[in-house]
Amino acid sequence: MLMTIIGICIGLMAFLLKQILAVLGDAKWTKARQLVTESLLKSWGWTAGISVIFVLLSSILVVFVHPPAGGSGVPETITFLNGIVIHQTLSLRNFIVKFASVVFAVSSGLPSSIQGPIISLGGIVGSGVGQFQSKSLGFQPKCFSRFRNAEDRRTFTTAGVAAGVAAAFNAPIGGLLFAMEDLSSHWNRKLSWQTFFCCCISVSVANSFNSAFDRFKWQGSFGLFSLWVAEPTQVNILLLIPAIILGLIGGVLGAIFTRLNVAIIELRKFLFGKIKNLNLQRLVQIIEPCIIVLIMTIFVILMPSAFKCTQNSGLDQNETSILARQCNLTVSGALYGRAFGLAILDIYTSRTGHQYPIDSYWEWIDPGAIAMLGAGSLLGGVTRLCLAVTMIIVEMSQDIDFVIPVMISIWSAKVVADQLALPLYKFMLNIKSLPYLDAEAEVVIDNEIVNLELYKASHIMASSPKTIHSVESLSTLARLLLGTKHGGFPVVKYDEVTKTDICYGLITRNELYIVMCCDDVYNEEQIGKTVTPTIEWEKISVDYLTDPSAMEERVRTYTKFDQYRNIYVNLEQFIDKSCTKVDQEYSVHRVYTLFRTLGLRHLVVIDCWNSVVGIITRKDLMNYHLNERLSLVESSWKVEEQITNTSNEDKGDNSAYQILPAVTISRIEEETEETSRKNTISSVDEEADGKDRKDENGNAKSPAKEGEMKESFQVVTEVKMRSNNRAKGNEEAVSDEREKSDS
Repeated sequence: MLMTIIGICIGLMAFLLKQILAVLGDAKWTKARQLVTESLLKSWGWTAGISVIFVLLSSILVVFVHPPAGGSGVPETITFLNGIVIHQTLSLRNFIVKFASVVFAVSSGLPSSIQGPIISLGGIVGSGVGQFQSKSLGFQPKCFSRFRNAEDRRTFTTAGVAAGVAAAFNAPIGGLLFAMEDLSSHWNRKLSWQTFFCCCISVSVANSFNSAFDRFKWQGSFGLFSLWVAEPTQVNILLLIPAIILGLIGGVLGAIFTRLNVAIIELRKFLFGKIKNLNLQRLVQIIEPCIIVLIMTIFVILMPSAFKCTQNSGLDQNETSILARQCNLTVSGALYGRAFGLAILDIYTSRTGHQYPIDSYWEWIDPGAIAMLGAGSLLGGVTRLCLAVTMIIVEMSQDIDFVIPVMISIWSAKVVADQLALPLYKFMLNIKSLPYLDAEAEVVIDNEIVNLELYKASHIMASSPKTIHSVESLSTLARLLLGTKHGGFPVVKYDEVTKTDICYGLITRNELYIVMCCDDVYNEEQIGKTVTPTIEWEKISVDYLTDPSAMEERVRTYTKFDQYRNIYVNLEQFIDKSCTKVDQEYSVHRVYTLFRTLGLRHLVVIDCWNSVVGIITRKDLMNYHLNERLSLVESSWKVEEQITNTSNEDKGDNSAYQILPAVTISRIEEETEETSRKNTISSVDEEADGKDRKDENGNAKSPAKEGEMKESFQVVTEVKMRSNNRAKGNEEAVSDEREKSDS
């Protein structure tokens, strides 16, 4: 039911947006057409004046009323779906200001469109309707309260984003794929059909009302969809060659567009940072778009008079006119795509002498169809969304025959652009310093991508986190909140078996502030008692504090007076006992996947005894932090390896000790004494037999054999001497240690 309501609301929003833009556009251009017959300068003056007024209204709303409404809002929406709540991103005030600002900005003639902001607007509608409450209006009924949790809120927001894209491009499947491919960090089968149903409702409602009204005037054709059916076209395999070429062009241009966009944004941030006066900075922010719109009116009104107008042949009117009504990127891509198509048509005409293809084999040479490939290539080069952009282009053009060439063109653009620049939205996330976690972490050390399965959670966690017990004094909790900036604290409980504190749960910083500022706790008559506050779930499960400065001041009073040391608070009912915990031996790769998929904010790390040894937050999983920590781990491993190799080399030099590596000093002494005793006995026996002992052949004993015997006796003697020296050294070391211990 809620998905149906979300689809209807977003469809009506898209209808209102289109009708208001049409009314303001007529008011602007009707008068301009009348004045152009009298004087071109008068027409430019009227257009420039009304455009500046629209820009001023749009800028003032953002600069003075609600600054978070500036921009498209897509990076903030992506970050929210990734697990981070940004203040005022999904508020009703943000929706109203962004809607009005977009209307005036587009009507003024600025190079902007509704496709980006409608993604954010759809997310706001999905979040608000899905929660079925409004804190701004004080509307919070009991019905649908079971959906007021973080998981369901992200689900409804995802559906709202997809429905907004579907209504903007008239592409329900494209909206579904857009949310699945780029925005949402978690996905399942149930969410797929719910989102697709919401997209279909949104497109149906928008088309039904747009067919019945034209500039808010009743046309009497409610529900009559504007469906254009293209004639079947035989697609030749030769069309893949222009598709690949346009894909390469679109990838290069998309990367250039992205880098120029980012460079301009960084330049603006640098220049605005030089302005220290806040009022002057706001004035510059208002004047800047006014200058841009004046330049745009010069291009629109005065420049066309320098060129001679020619009538369109009408060959490619269908596809090009449909694409021209969409966002600026598709129009820009369609321009060079159509130019490329006209070049191919000129080649065909010069070869055959026919102005248009008359054979079905060459029917694909259509500048309008090739313009569609160019539009998809540039859009794919900027967004890098193959599936979503393919379906959006096909659904906009309503020509399914070109789905394969469009897909090849977009894929080629993505491959080229990935080698030159990041996607536009990823750049925007980096510029705004939003802690977004990619689908997979890529950590590069020494120009190699490391395998995160080889590293443990203990390598990246924050060790020795601040912990609290389920019952703590007010002064202890106050000092903890005022002395740290952590967003959550592990709760421990004393275990009688292990005689240590074990992990019991987690409590967030906002929850502690709300508990400590309630009336049950802030009472000096509770001295020496344990207070158990009574707070409703809706009041404590908030994303941000309404008045943080006042709450901080009240908490500060708990540290000023001694009586609050004897007032204890029972936090049992506010502890999240089902918080996610992992062992310290858990691999970093699985920690990253778990953290991103569940949209966590804190991940408690425990040891084999269930004791808290660390905590992992989103900052610990950012690429720069992973690079830093894992580089230190790699360095320590290399040092240990060098020490091990050095010790092995030292052992290899002492050959006498290497012969008997597992034999003790006493054993060496016994063996050497036994060998010496045997040699002595054998030499005595030989003397008794006679010094002129003969060998088996009757010859005298060889002097060489006597030398070998003497040499072996010398080796044994040397081993004995070395062992004695080593034993003597050990005894001296032991005696030194005993003297030190005695002293």
